[in-house]
Amino acid sequence: MLTTSTAPHMPAPLPWGKSGHRLFVRLAATGEDIQASQRLRYEVFSREMGSQFKNSHQSLDQDHYDDYCHHLQVLDRATGSVVGTTRLLTVSNAVKCGGFYSEHEFELDGLFPLPGRVLEIGRTCIHPDYRRGSTISLLWAGLAQFITLHHIDYLIGCASIPLGDGYYQVYAALNYLRQDHPAPAHLAVKPVLPLPHDKEVPADRSSLPPLIKAYLRLGASICSEPCLDLEFNTADLFIFLDIKHLNPRYQRHFIDRDFEAEICAHSVD
Repeated sequence: MLTTSTAPHMPAPLPWGKSGHRLFVRLAATGEDIQASQRLRYEVFSREMGSQFKNSHQSLDQDHYDDYCHHLQVLDRATGSVVGTTRLLTVSNAVKCGGFYSEHEFELDGLFPLPGRVLEIGRTCIHPDYRRGSTISLLWAGLAQFITLHHIDYLIGCASIPLGDGYYQVYAALNYLRQDHPAPAHLAVKPVLPLPHDKEVPADRSSLPPLIKAYLRLGASICSEPCLDLEFNTADLFIFLDIKHLNPRYQRHFIDRDFEAEICAHSVD
């Protein structure tokens, strides 16, 4: 297990977005910026999806990982509101905070040490009024810059499927993934808290949440059976992406593209 230390210095925000475009992407630079992401996460995960948080009286989704993460944000210029967010945890900061978030849901010993730099992505959400291609594309564009500038080799994280009534959606999605997107055996990890039972239900791609579909389009592998997340009332899957195997279409669109401004030109510590 990794050991704890101090939180990272947060970077100054350097927004990216074409002049005149309503949305832009940046890294949070202040405590107020981070709280804006936590507030959006609370609105999506708690009010919309029914997750139960210990600090619900503050209308914030907070945990101890937040102080060690870089928080990527999509903002609306017209309102100044954060409308999309995800958080990024590097290996060096995972060491400081006691490990990756994924480690409390999955046994990752077989994956480490990987021969390169690992970045964990998590707590990704989009405001319901902005769930369209341009918002998630900006979030991916910011992520791509971070990956490129800091020479990230592997992307990991957890992606969730709502439990729903009798886990039907979970197993419809799982059966589709097992059939059409089998993970390489050497990347398989075990959930700490597996679902209590399996169900024979037809494979159904439409049961996949949009975020998991987005990861698959990028070229990611789903490397686990689901872990039961009682706090979020979801079944979580472990995501793994070797940047060398990034879908060429997204490589051209995000990685090989010249951006008007650098959003991540700072230490990843």
